[in-house]
Formats: sequence, C-alpha cells, structure tokens
Amino acid sequence: MGLRFTILFFFIALLSVSCETKDGNIISEELLGYQKCETDFDCGTGRFCDEKKVCSVECSTSKDCNARYSETGMNYECSPCGRCVPEGDKDRNCVETSDRVCQTDTECINFFNSNNFSCHKNFCTLNCTDDSSCKRLGMGYACNKSEGVCFRKCNSSSDCYIHGWQYECQLSEPEKSIQNEDSQEAGLGECTPQIGGIDWGKENNPAYPAHQYEGVWGFAINAAMTIKNVPFINVQNTVLKSLLLVKIVQKNEDIEIHKRWCQLQFENFDDNNPDYEDIARMIIPDNYIINMPVASVYVKRPPELKPGNSFYTDKVHILFGAKLRDIYNDPLPDREHPDNQSDDDRDNKPGVTVFLTGLISGEIYSVQRFWTTLNVNVTDSRHLQGLIDFSNELSIIDTKPEILYYKPYIEKYSNPNRSYFRAAKMSNTSSCKDVIELSKNGWLKYEKLYNPEKRP
Repeated sequence: MGLRFTILFFFIALLSVSCETKDGNIISEELLGYQKCETDFDCGTGRFCDEKKVCSVECSTSKDCNARYSETGMNYECSPCGRCVPEGDKDRNCVETSDRVCQTDTECINFFNSNNFSCHKNFCTLNCTDDSSCKRLGMGYACNKSEGVCFRKCNSSSDCYIHGWQYECQLSEPEKSIQNEDSQEAGLGECTPQIGGIDWGKENNPAYPAHQYEGVWGFAINAAMTIKNVPFINVQNTVLKSLLLVKIVQKNEDIEIHKRWCQLQFENFDDNNPDYEDIARMIIPDNYIINMPVASVYVKRPPELKPGNSFYTDKVHILFGAKLRDIYNDPLPDREHPDNQSDDDRDNKPGVTVFLTGLISGEIYSVQRFWTTLNVNVTDSRHLQGLIDFSNELSIIDTKPEILYYKPYIEKYSNPNRSYFRAAKMSNTSSCKDVIELSKNGWLKYEKLYNPEKRP
C-alpha cells in the first residue's frame, strides 16, 4: 500500500513539474501552420484571412456554422473559404479556385511528382518554353516566355470562363478592355481568380424558388440536323454535340442563365443504314470554342426545383463570324458579299474556321447563326433534362481546297427525340474540363435518343 502511494505521488509530482517548465525553443506560428495574409486570396482554397491577418477557418460544413451561431436564431452556411455567412448571402471576400496553392517550388515539385512545375504568383504552374508545352493543361493556356511558365491567356473575361466562372481577365491596360474584346490579337491578358469569387449579383432571396437553381451547372445539348447540298453526298444527317459550363444567377423571382461553350463535336449518322461509315467529318478546333461568346437567357418565375416541374426558356441567339447591325435578320456574309465577316476566332482567316477530315481534308471559313430553346423538366434538385428546339444557319465564305465550297441548307432532323439536353449541378469551382470529364460516364453522356424516364 505504501509503495503504491509513493509511486503515485512520484508521478503526480513529475506531471506538476512538467506543466510548469519549458524546454527548447518556442515554436513559431509558421511551423504550427499559421500563415500571415492580407486578403483571402493569400490563403488559397478553404481558408480566409481573419481580422488578425492570419489564415483561418470557421467551418467545413454548414452544420459547423449552425452550432457556432445557434444563439442568433438565424441559419448559416459555410462558404468555400471556410467562413460562416447567413444563409442566402455570399462570401464576397472569398477567392474560389481549384488551383494548387504554394509558397515554394518544392511544394509543387513534390505534389505533382515532376520537376516541370514551379510556384508562380502563389500557385503551382507548369514550366514551358513555348505554347506547345502547355497543351497538356487543356484549352486556353499559353506560354509566358519571359517568365517560362504557362498561363491562362485572355482578351476578355468571357475567355476565362472555360476555366471556371470565378475567373476574370486581368489586362495590363484595364481601360482598354472593350478594345481588347474586339481585338484580332490573341491573348492580351491573364485569367486570375477574382476576389469575392463568382459574381452572383445582389438579388439573392431564399424565399423564391429561383434561389434553388442558382449555381454552376454542366449542360450537354445535342442538336440533330440535316445538311443539304454537301459535296459528293448531297445530304448529310449529323448531330452537333455541345458541352457547356453554365452559371445560373437568381434575380429575385427570376433566373438568368449564362452559357459558356466547352466542346463542340459533330457526329454523322444514317438511321436507315446501321452499317453507315463516314467519308468525312467536320472538326471544331479549340480556337473556335475559346473565342465563342457567352450567351444568356432570362427566365421569369421558374417553378420549384422539384421532380415533375417544368418550364420553357426563350431563344438563346448566337452569331459567330460576322458583325451585323441586325443580328437576327440581316443576311449572313458569303463568298459574293463577304464585307461583314469578322475574324471572331482570331486566326487571321475569314470568319471562323472549321476543319474537314476524311476522303478530302481542308479548311472551311464560315459564319454561323443559331438559336436554341429548352423544354426544361426537373428530374431532381441536381438534374434537368428535356427536348430542345433550334435553328442553325451556316454560310461559307471560302474554303481550302476550292472543291469543298458549297452553299449549305440546314433543317432540324425529322425525329425530334434526337435533339435534347441534360444538365447536372456541379461545384462552384468547376471548369470546362470537369464538364467534359462528366460527359464520359455520367448524366451528361451522349445517347442516341432522348429518354424522359432516365434517372441519375
């Protein structure tokens, strides 16, 4: 008994001494994981810059916020920067990016397991010697040869949205933004994450059903058409498969849908011939897609985002390859009257360029005008689908070789179930690359015919 008491007293005494002494050097805040900052941008994804100018985090989920602020009687949600904000509000200081944040080159080399990466402007960046070195990163990248790193090039912010709606175009001379948007010179600025993240406007109100739609979505729109007067074959049935990164913004009771094209692919078909083989195919180059304008449509009072509800959108119009006073009705430029054509894809060739590959290969310089409407059916709170209506007008200004020239006439394919769309809600930091990946095996994967009974 005495021995046990002696041993117990010894350990208590040892613990008491341990609590009152300090051995070694004081550990710095940096080594403990604290990072000094000026703005949320300095902290990277998932953290914010607090009032002490130290990177911090309040939450990882909205449950953390509601427990923290339970006495206020209000509901809170967790922002992408780990800050609690009242439900329905946006964290307007937050920088949303999926890029790898860094402070040293070694961090990037270790993370990517490659000496080809370095830390540039607080983000890991691929090193380069020319534009071809940056192709592995995807569309919209070029090489800054003076600094030896890849960057997201842009003429205007619409060019940046392929990387995500949280990016904006930083120009060396911001006052010339309008001139740059119309410039034929490719890549005058750099896409950077904007302070405050995505611009959601100021008309957010959770009381309206429109609030349920707000967010970033991936869309797949498939438009089947018949093209007539095609060289060698006269008639060609084809489906234009479009992938889009879409931002839906609440406007009180209404919503505004902003569409950024990510990928365009033609797939020829013949429903009466199961053994059909292509002799040629139209290819849409990345340069065409990068320079496509953002299209927007306004929807008044959409219904609740619940299964079984539906609504129609108005027409979304796109004119690409020409500057017209009346974009809806003026005749398109053609070989005989090319005056109003515009090098909108900035490749120093007439109109916009598409490639033809197959029996005969070459280039087609064209102008395109089209519109689409969507019959939106709510599948669940994160998935939409429905048939589409559209019109597509194509005018050819010139071709190389000459034998590829023709005057196309396009009409919607006779089977309406070949023309449909599907949409899936995604994270706010999603990019075109994420939409393309989702289309390989998921809700956005292409199927020949629309199936209204399909479920995620």
